[in-house]
Amino acid sequence: MPFLIRNTLPEGITFLMCAILAGCASAPNPKYTEENIDKDPRIQRIQYETSKHIYLPECVEGDTAPCADLATNHFRANTENIQKYCGGKKSKKCTETLSTMLAAQFSLRYDGADWPKVNLICTANPEKCEGMTGYERVIAESHNQHYLTLMRAKLDKIYSKMGEEQQAEQNSDRERRARVSQALGQFGSDLQKTPKETSCTSRPDGFGGIKTVCNK
Repeated sequence: MPFLIRNTLPEGITFLMCAILAGCASAPNPKYTEENIDKDPRIQRIQYETSKHIYLPECVEGDTAPCADLATNHFRANTENIQKYCGGKKSKKCTETLSTMLAAQFSLRYDGADWPKVNLICTANPEKCEGMTGYERVIAESHNQHYLTLMRAKLDKIYSKMGEEQQAEQNSDRERRARVSQALGQFGSDLQKTPKETSCTSRPDGFGGIKTVCNK
């Protein structure tokens, strides 16, 4: 089931979540409208926890949302890294050292990435993984998909629970209305009943008196 994502999250992250999972949806039932569903703490918690793992594949200037910037930052600090990790001497060994370091950073940040699939994508479409920035972009997309799939599964459970809550309320309301209707029907029936006429007969009681007997 699709789900709602509101503007409580960074704009870039919100757009990415909607785009990857085929759009943001309307509320799952009348009780949870588009205006109030995002206020449900269960929904807010799941979206917030997921947003902490999401990285925009491409960094957008002015956007504060986390993005795939490890490779860019790595190359920007290339001179500093050579000085810091290679004694200031650029060499093949130094390049291997820095590349290994960057790969380790990828693994630590993008822990949700499907690495065999990433490598398959890069093999099938080399242009997508051109340079380390392109490679990181594909890794970030795979990583995001993992966490958004987990979020979708969690939201499906919440929506199912919401549906159960709504159904229980509807059943309770139907039962209440049935009881009221039954009570009103009984009351109307009682009002329509015609009282029986009372008839009395009198006769001597054998002791010089008169005994009167009435039916009810």
